[in-house]
Amino acid sequence: MTSRGTSEYQLNQAMRRDPRWAGTHAADQLPAFDKLPHGAFLIANYDNAGQAGSHWIAFGNLNAGGKHPLYFDSFGLSPDQLNDTLGAKAHFRRYLEAAARHNGRAPWINRVDLQCMMPNHSHNVTADVCGEFAVLFCRWKVLPVDPVTGHVNKQWAPIFSWRSSCEKSEHLVKKMAGIR
Repeated sequence: MTSRGTSEYQLNQAMRRDPRWAGTHAADQLPAFDKLPHGAFLIANYDNAGQAGSHWIAFGNLNAGGKHPLYFDSFGLSPDQLNDTLGAKAHFRRYLEAAARHNGRAPWINRVDLQCMMPNHSHNVTADVCGEFAVLFCRWKVLPVDPVTGHVNKQWAPIFSWRSSCEKSEHLVKKMAGIR
């Protein structure tokens, strides 16, 4: 991760007691589904192993037959959109599609820009709270907005209440994640 961002160690420490936690992974080292606990959640970085790290995202409901696999990016971008934004070549779309085949359900993708939800905001790829957002997703095990109803899930409501201030929102996320 960048020098300001959340480290792999910090993310693993924050999630270590969760029985469905499947760890942090580089883009080129995602685990096979049959090696994961049922309903696993994991955090992945857009960089490959041995690189500095660029952006944390998360997957959920892996190896959970009958459940929709989940993809969480704090910018609300799909894997392909994020590849374009970061200039990356991560194969997260393929992994998500494979998870959908494995689970027998279509994937659900976060479409809400949480890193800074101000009107007319362009994605701030230098913000350093993507790891904390990924931890909250893995801890709460729900997307910010319910894909069926369109309602904000209650766990995420405090973050939405700070919509007008990126600085306050990012401070709140760091506090809620309890990492730094």
